[in-house]
Amino acid sequence: MSQSAAAPANGSVAVDPSISRTPIELNATDQPTVCVLCSHNCALRVDVEDGHITAVRADKNSAITQGYICNKGVTITEYIDHGQRLEQPLRRRDDGSFEPVDWDTAITEIAAKIKGLIDEHGPRSLALAGIGGQGNHMDAPYGTAFLRACGSRRWFNAYAQEKTQHHLIDSWMFDASPAAFLHAGAEHTNLMVVMGTNPKVSHRGHRAVETFKEMAKRDDCRVVVVDPRQTETSRSADAHVQLRPGTDAYLLTGMAATIVQNELFDTAFLEHKTEGFDTVRDLLSRVDVAEMAGRCGIEAGQLTGLAEDFAKAPAASVMFDLGVEQAPFSTLISYLIRLVACLTGNIGQPGGNHFIETFLPPTLSAGRHEEPERALASGIQSIRALGNFGMFSPTLLPEEVLSDHPERIRSLIVEGSNPLISYSDTKRWREAFDRLDLLVVIDPAFTESARMADYVLPVPVGYEKWEIAQFPKRHPQIDVQLRPPVVPARGQSLPEAEIYMRILEAMGRVEPPPEELDSIAEPGTPESRTEWMSKALELVAGPASRGIDAETQVIAWAYRTIGRRMPAPSLVAIWALCHANANGRRDDVLRVLGQHWGDRPVS
Repeated sequence: MSQSAAAPANGSVAVDPSISRTPIELNATDQPTVCVLCSHNCALRVDVEDGHITAVRADKNSAITQGYICNKGVTITEYIDHGQRLEQPLRRRDDGSFEPVDWDTAITEIAAKIKGLIDEHGPRSLALAGIGGQGNHMDAPYGTAFLRACGSRRWFNAYAQEKTQHHLIDSWMFDASPAAFLHAGAEHTNLMVVMGTNPKVSHRGHRAVETFKEMAKRDDCRVVVVDPRQTETSRSADAHVQLRPGTDAYLLTGMAATIVQNELFDTAFLEHKTEGFDTVRDLLSRVDVAEMAGRCGIEAGQLTGLAEDFAKAPAASVMFDLGVEQAPFSTLISYLIRLVACLTGNIGQPGGNHFIETFLPPTLSAGRHEEPERALASGIQSIRALGNFGMFSPTLLPEEVLSDHPERIRSLIVEGSNPLISYSDTKRWREAFDRLDLLVVIDPAFTESARMADYVLPVPVGYEKWEIAQFPKRHPQIDVQLRPPVVPARGQSLPEAEIYMRILEAMGRVEPPPEELDSIAEPGTPESRTEWMSKALELVAGPASRGIDAETQVIAWAYRTIGRRMPAPSLVAIWALCHANANGRRDDVLRVLGQHWGDRPVS
């Protein structure tokens, strides 16, 4: 039976407990949620009639976005209700058509096939493409735990097409956590250089249009846009550097050389905060700045003028996005942005470029300096980004399948992604899909990629389940938006967390929770959860001795015990993050909540 087929008389409907233990109201007004159509996750209020969102507006009471919204936010209904929505698991027949199957059959067969391929070809034969979305992050801890439990490190994510070079450079230059992000301090900057983005259209940055209006009103602030074309942002900027497409690396090199050759650098900052300046100075002293300007197609005076203004400003910053992240020499560009900021003392000061954190504690892996996992065909390394799990660009995945390497990818889970449309070289992806021994697509929609799968597993969209949005938005605040479902899930959909847990259990990669743990969790109090964690860490030594990944085992136990006492079991991941923050950021947490929380249990 469809989970939303039978509505009780009170106007609510019970859904699978893995989605929500509380029935979902079919008719409601002014329900809080967020937009999931980009990374800013603007807060929304919605009205619901007969289980469907009928009205969408900005949430003026949101402390984060304060009533800000763009035209994408009002279209979220099309993300939920459309003709491609999946309502039941599907299995491919021999003739290429699909037949519906029950969840037990799908999970059992998928688990057996993955286990068989790993037993025969090793854990590298399993890979995952996807995870996460623009404000749908609850799947991430469970998807990466699934890979870890299977012994695989083969995670391919769209984020690695454009952003991971920053995490690599930040790790090399600053030993920064992969959960930290370098951002431009718009509020206090005196000069902001905007590269590779058109914020007034793309809404890059926190409340972008309003932010740029506020900067324009300040007498002590200038905005310079670096862009090959005239844009909505450049038209209202103080200056526009209209360079040739793809020459951003030459512009930044010329700026760094100008700063060094004219001794405009911040001597005190370099002496006390950096190492290796003499080597950099020697290299930059030999750069022909006029040649760099010529390669950019601009006058040398325009380049040197920008560099001088940047160096002399009390506080200067660089805002950057996809236009320079998918340009030639993108990793070099990432380094040069940071180099220019370091040379002028604009790293870590108000109005300069500074690191901001998220709900994920900014931990550093003890193994971060060890040899990383590498792609078998190209040798390209994975990069720790967002958390401490290495990530590959999905552009690498087809050749990892089509390779003749004995450990090539043979089973692939595609989750929250549509490679045939989203990634480069569709023809190559089709060839790779055809060569796989197993392709499982986990998605709310019957996508182009799903049509090539062996199994298609339906999940709720981000408005039909408990979800979290935790992209960095402001500084120094750490903003996170946890939200309940506002409409019922379609058909037999199950959350990603439940699917990963069921497959692991069917594979025997995690063990059932001991009755002792379930009994400890029964009260559902902070005290019981603290006791539960202490006991789980003691008991996990048993499964670990039998070859089971200890971290994943604790997550699975928590999901099946503590999760049963929460509004949805997937929320144990949020509980675990709260636990990590309470332990690792105690002073920060108490500063926000108040010192009277200091004597309360961590859980």
